[in-house]
Amino acid sequence: MQYLIIYLGVLMATTDASAQDAQPVLLVPEIRVADTISNAPVLGTTGAATVVSKKDFEKKAATNIEQALQDVAGLNVRNEDGMGLRLNIGMRGLDPDRSKKILVMEDGVPIAMAPYGEPELYYSPMIERMERIEIVKGSGSILYGPQTIGGVVNYVTPDAPKKLTIKGDTRAGSYGYRLGMASVGDTIGNVGYLVTGIFQSYDGYQNLNLKRFNINSKINWQITPNQSLTVKFDIYREASTATYLGLTTPQFDANPYTGFAKDDRFDIQRYAVQATHVASVGDNVIETKVYFHSLQRDWKRQDFQYGTQTDDLTHVTKVVDDHGRFVAPTAWVTHANDGYVYFLESATGRNRKFTVFGVEPRLTREFRFLGIDNELQAGIRFHGEHVSEQKVQFLDATTSDSNVQSDDRRLLLAGAAYAQNRFMFFGRKFEVTPGLRFESMWHRRANQQGQFPTIDAHLFAFIPGIGIAYSPIQALSIFTGVHRGFSPPRTKDALTSQGTRIDLPAEYSWNVELGIRGRMKNYLMGEITGFGLFFSAETLQVAAATAGVLAEDGAVSTAVAGKTTHAGVESSVRFDAGKMLAWGIDVPLSATYTFTHTQFGSGWDPGIRGNILPYAPQHQAAMGIGVAHPIGLSFNTSGRFVSAQFTDQYNTPTGDLTGTKGKINAYFTLDTMLSYTHRNGLFSVFLSGKNLLDNQYIVSRAPQGIRSGAPRQFMGGISIAL
Repeated sequence: MQYLIIYLGVLMATTDASAQDAQPVLLVPEIRVADTISNAPVLGTTGAATVVSKKDFEKKAATNIEQALQDVAGLNVRNEDGMGLRLNIGMRGLDPDRSKKILVMEDGVPIAMAPYGEPELYYSPMIERMERIEIVKGSGSILYGPQTIGGVVNYVTPDAPKKLTIKGDTRAGSYGYRLGMASVGDTIGNVGYLVTGIFQSYDGYQNLNLKRFNINSKINWQITPNQSLTVKFDIYREASTATYLGLTTPQFDANPYTGFAKDDRFDIQRYAVQATHVASVGDNVIETKVYFHSLQRDWKRQDFQYGTQTDDLTHVTKVVDDHGRFVAPTAWVTHANDGYVYFLESATGRNRKFTVFGVEPRLTREFRFLGIDNELQAGIRFHGEHVSEQKVQFLDATTSDSNVQSDDRRLLLAGAAYAQNRFMFFGRKFEVTPGLRFESMWHRRANQQGQFPTIDAHLFAFIPGIGIAYSPIQALSIFTGVHRGFSPPRTKDALTSQGTRIDLPAEYSWNVELGIRGRMKNYLMGEITGFGLFFSAETLQVAAATAGVLAEDGAVSTAVAGKTTHAGVESSVRFDAGKMLAWGIDVPLSATYTFTHTQFGSGWDPGIRGNILPYAPQHQAAMGIGVAHPIGLSFNTSGRFVSAQFTDQYNTPTGDLTGTKGKINAYFTLDTMLSYTHRNGLFSVFLSGKNLLDNQYIVSRAPQGIRSGAPRQFMGGISIAL
């Protein structure tokens, strides 16, 4: 009877399809996971959680974090440039734009440009240096503010190896893809080190012309048996011709794989330092993180207009017609329509510099009180952000000469305190975990040229949550939770582009979930979770997608807020017939399915109420199957389906000529990979194919026109470890 209960529970359950070795996550004192399924702890995590391991990256031949996460249940990962440079992740129907509704961290530290005041992800780390990615969506996310609405994505980097290890990796593929990576690490006495260098280039199917490199070093020092220090340094550079400009509808129909803004330029320089000190004193563990990063982001974009916006061709330098061809500007006279794009002589630059620093000590204590086992986590954080943003005008888009049009400075200081206690009953089979987070922040926005008044603002927020988990047997867990979702308003949204003050409120929601997860030995495991997010006022910056106004140019002037509802079910399952039947080979089968229903409620224009939120597909599904032989040969193939979705609050059904409005049709992609790894791990080789059916599809109409999904691409590589 006991095994029947396990079996029925697991058939109903899920885990992440892309995370073949996904484990329950323990948020103590940071997000952690057991090494293998067989020695995993009791499945008592009070919330939906997933781990995507390095092995999963390799099985998918993922070239970026976007590809590694696109099959995770509950996530909507929207492509933009084919390389995941500007990561767009939405959780449970939330707006995926720049992942600003979730908290993204690396080794437990926020990595957004300005996590409080400007949480957009214009920077995304390189997946090749990651050990795993952890995703937490339940009440445990209140430990990791300020963004507690969607959940937490935490990138985890490897520690120094125990012995001298030298690795090299080289890859090449379609559209000029190239990658070279080298690392060296060792542990000498009580000190270990790991240094990794990566260079990547990619011409791209949309003329991306990407070049980037990353140097990362990590030092682990075991000071005493009860005390350790980890210090990490990171240097990142990126240059490309990334642009806001997509394709018009006729241009997409003629050739979906091209780009025209060849004089646009996007440059990033990022420097980061992080130190983590851990000390054990009796039953107490004190972990202190100190972090700093400086990021310079310069983006020059040539000004343009659509065909019907003007008949003044005086400053037009080139014209792209509705077939994606460059034609003489005089062609406008007989072919004027919104399917044409007119490039002007001028360009606009948006240069930003972000400086972020903080310190966060955290106490974890296990104790027994009144016969009840307890585990307490409590901490405080002091955090600061300084942003310098200049808007500059280039009279000639092909030169570097420019004039400063606007110069804003933004300062934010924040403090947070939190505590979460896990009460464990009946031999830890039943757990109740209440928690509370307090956020306080002060910010100032000032214009150096005196164009706008200086704005000061304060904000306080209390964020409660509670999670419950019951494990009648070790292999089965039922969990539920409720917590207050919170997202502070962006500092730059204090003013419109015309200088009018906007007192946008913080976003609050009540998030609930109920789920069951389980496993059977090492061949069957799964999880299914029902969820609901109920917003009292969800803010959407709709202008960037619907009114032709760029988000960086005052889209907040049309920012609107009102009640919304997000509800659905996310599920996944993994089964290995080879392990169950002891065939001597692995035959993993994985599947995920996510249903999400979103709806505008009261507080919105009557013409919007009842509509579906933008970029919230109702159905997402993925399935993968593989074969792995002990000699080191493996084959994996996977398919992904995303249902139709609307791109604006009005649920406009048909696309307009500019490509900025209209429904996105459902699409399906099929990927595969063949690899061989030497039994001693000395080397491995692989060949992969993405979108093997070469399906043409749209992934986005934002920020300014159609973005195409990646076409069929192939890649191969070899890795050597000494």
